[in-house]
Amino acid sequence: MKKLICLLLIIIMLPMVVYAGPEVRAESYIVALMDGEQIIMENNPDQKVSPSGFTKIFTALVAYGLKDINETVTVSEEITDYVNRLDITVNLKPGETLSLYDLLGAAVVASANDAAYQIAFTCSGSVDAFVEAMNNKAKELGMNNTHFTNPTGVYDENQYTTPRDMLIMYKTFCKSDSLNQLVRCQNWEIAPTNLSSKRTLWTNNHMRSGYYDLKYYYPNCISGKISSSSEGGYSAIECAAKGEMNVVAVVFNSQYDQNVNYSLVDCTNIFDYIFENYKSVTAVKENQLVCEAKVKNSSSVKHTLVNTKSRLKGIIKNTDSTDKILCEVDMPEYISAPLKKGDVVGKANYIYNGMTLGTVDLVVGQDIGFNVIKYIGNGILWFFGLKAVKAIIAVIVILFLIIAGFIVYSLKVQEEKKRQKKRRGNRW
Repeated sequence: MKKLICLLLIIIMLPMVVYAGPEVRAESYIVALMDGEQIIMENNPDQKVSPSGFTKIFTALVAYGLKDINETVTVSEEITDYVNRLDITVNLKPGETLSLYDLLGAAVVASANDAAYQIAFTCSGSVDAFVEAMNNKAKELGMNNTHFTNPTGVYDENQYTTPRDMLIMYKTFCKSDSLNQLVRCQNWEIAPTNLSSKRTLWTNNHMRSGYYDLKYYYPNCISGKISSSSEGGYSAIECAAKGEMNVVAVVFNSQYDQNVNYSLVDCTNIFDYIFENYKSVTAVKENQLVCEAKVKNSSSVKHTLVNTKSRLKGIIKNTDSTDKILCEVDMPEYISAPLKKGDVVGKANYIYNGMTLGTVDLVVGQDIGFNVIKYIGNGILWFFGLKAVKAIIAVIVILFLIIAGFIVYSLKVQEEKKRQKKRRGNRW
């Protein structure tokens, strides 16, 4: 009887089971929408890791900002000093001529070390100068936990990054159609050169192409790159799209077990989970009322309505409504006239499941005129409201009271002396 009751309870409770999320073996990862700011899930996203092969994506990004990618490059005599027989190469030969864009393709698609070194020579004259440009670019992008020592990704204890920084890099990289093509293509063809026949380079991103291994192919995968090394582990950056959802996953230090690359399995599990359990929503509409703001120096109003400047889209779980999206308003206590309709006066930060969904500028909904008298009055109040001014005034008041007290005391003493002198005179 007890067993029957337990079985019935299990059957009743089955629809109420909540699945925590996808199975992910990677030590650190971050998953986000490709368009916008939304972070969907993460684990140790700021853990420092070796960038390994992903370094070549950043090498291509830096080169894109330094040179015309269509210019013709002559392979340097130095190239033989920087590569060895264990490196992945496309067998570049000193004196060979090809386009810089083909070098970028060889570095990103085929992970060729000789191409990465030649990119450094071409763009900066030396590897050291190019590495300096790489680190300057990382700072510019806000990749604050990243440092490079070479353009290839060959292990160095002083070369490191984080999943969060790699997310910044990949999103920036894909904003350029020319660069995005490098991580979207299944193969890259380099036309015959003066020293080589035609080269066809197939991507080793098995989620994008089944050329090397069909079992990882993922139809919704639209771009990405994989990386593996003894120090950096098995890692992947993959982007997949379905419907209105365009999701990027950055996974580091996953497992390779029984001939299975679990970095790709991790990405597949993540994408399947999101596409099955999430839906696309409009978190906030354009020109949507957010709050009311106090106005100073205005010739007409004391308060005004503040609206969103643009629309914000995101994804939430199928079982949730947009009520689960929280809004945090970042605005000063007062806004100051004059203001024109549409002027930005603050920001609204939208949070879902404790993580950023996105940020929208806040704008005033009307023209607000300027009152010079109120401006001067508020300026005076502001001045006297400063802590330093208040402290000075307090000191002056205290000194005044001390001096006044001293004067009153002195007058009383003098008056008492006069009375005493008068009493002595009366005695005589």
